[in-house]
Amino acid sequence: TQYYFNLEKFEEPLRQWIYENSHLQSYVQNFAKEWLKDGLKDWSMTRDMKWGIPVPVGDVDDKVLYVWAEAFIGYQSSAAQWAEEHGLNWKDYWDDKTVHFIGKDIIYHHTIFWPSMLMANEMSLPYSVIGGGYLSLEGRKMSTSKGWVVWVDDFLKEFDSDLLRYYLIINAPLNKDTDFAWEDFQRRINNELTDNLGNFIHRTFTFTTKFFDGKIPEKGSFDEDDAAFEEEIKSLPQRVGDAIDAFEFRDGLLEIMNTTKNANKYFNDKKPWKMVKEDMESAKTCLYLSNQLVHTLSVVLTPYLPETASKIREVLGMPGDYTPGFMNFDERTPQVMWDEASNFMESGKAIGKAKPLFNKIEDEKIKKQISKWQH
Repeated sequence: TQYYFNLEKFEEPLRQWIYENSHLQSYVQNFAKEWLKDGLKDWSMTRDMKWGIPVPVGDVDDKVLYVWAEAFIGYQSSAAQWAEEHGLNWKDYWDDKTVHFIGKDIIYHHTIFWPSMLMANEMSLPYSVIGGGYLSLEGRKMSTSKGWVVWVDDFLKEFDSDLLRYYLIINAPLNKDTDFAWEDFQRRINNELTDNLGNFIHRTFTFTTKFFDGKIPEKGSFDEDDAAFEEEIKSLPQRVGDAIDAFEFRDGLLEIMNTTKNANKYFNDKKPWKMVKEDMESAKTCLYLSNQLVHTLSVVLTPYLPETASKIREVLGMPGDYTPGFMNFDERTPQVMWDEASNFMESGKAIGKAKPLFNKIEDEKIKKQISKWQH
């Protein structure tokens, strides 16, 4: 004898929510639609076990709630606990915009079972459900018992956390499985973060210090390349923001990296180190616009590479900091706001001394990691 949830009763409203919810990841929608094909049956909510959450009905012994009958409620109880600590109403928080980020193996639970429980209690449904793929290691399934795994704590003893953030996002579309490979990690960090992003920012700061006394120059004359570069800078926050709003995080990061790739070409074509002697107006415009992009990057990179963005803002002398944790309520620490990314800095603003944001990962360091990890 078990207790059941009347899942059949919610088949039609669930079907409507799944088919008509434009915010649901299409990958997730397709999984959920498969479950609806043959109709829904009532859902067993209990198990004959002694260990677990007791069934809160009458005098029931040796029977507990199925884990997914009670685990979901932890989302709300943890939200309530967090809200209470900060003097907020948890229902306001829950009703605003709830998004579930999950692994693809529990998509059904979050698109069928959990929404039906919320409907039964007349509570707001999730705004979206995002299902991520599996992460393998060097082409094989990770296994802690066999030692085929890279522990984050060990990784952080050798590498900055932003390097792991970058690699996992740029290498892992949310709707596909992905693989962590040490040599590919090295290649992407060296070629993309160091030679592309880091190189552009460092050259911008260095030449501003060398040729303009560490102050953002007045913009000079504009040609077609300058105008196109300026437009690319101004459109970047919208492009990245749209991708983030659609939960296409990799696409947003690609927008940033493609823009910095274009910025390096623009910088090379303009040759400000040469133009300061031959065409000062051109050199001014190049460094003026390059600094504006760096400022924009300090904002749009914050969700992706928060520690790197904080270092950039420190050189720019811009307020706002990255504070680890769920949310920072300390009003003494100004937070980085997205709208700032669209604002250009004033000419004459002083910047600090440039420091390399990234260091190339040497072959020996990767060989050491592979050797240590394989044993």
